[in-house]
Amino acid sequence: MPAFDLVTPGEPQEFLVPPQFRKPYGALVRDKRGKGYYLAVMSFSAAVTSYLVVFLAGILALAALIPAVGAIVLGIQALRSKSRSPQTQLAGQTSGFAWGGIALGALCLPLTVGMFLLNSWFLSSAEAANCEYIYRGDEAAIQRCIEANTY
Repeated sequence: MPAFDLVTPGEPQEFLVPPQFRKPYGALVRDKRGKGYYLAVMSFSAAVTSYLVVFLAGILALAALIPAVGAIVLGIQALRSKSRSPQTQLAGQTSGFAWGGIALGALCLPLTVGMFLLNSWFLSSAEAANCEYIYRGDEAAIQRCIEANTY
């Protein structure tokens, strides 16, 4: 009986696997994306998620620090694992996603703090305007209300 040669009876000649690409039975095929590709994609996704959290979370904008820092860490891990493994045909995509995740994550950090401060200022000024509306005409009551409700 012949050895396993990836030939199916009646299979057209153009569908046969050329001998130089045949692998022994059970051999693992190497991933053409290379090491670190999925880490790089996760890094980029976490960075995009951090921007969504910043703009949609309002006063909870500091929660965006978690995916932003995660994007930076995952991007660095992706670049390190890519540099330790053999180069593949899609190694450029790995680098692009990793550097994109690192850059977007790093740019999101000051934006997160800025949005938190902006939202805090907005809520504080809204509370002051509410005190002025409720106690109009009584300056002492307005001042006590503002001091009691703002930090």
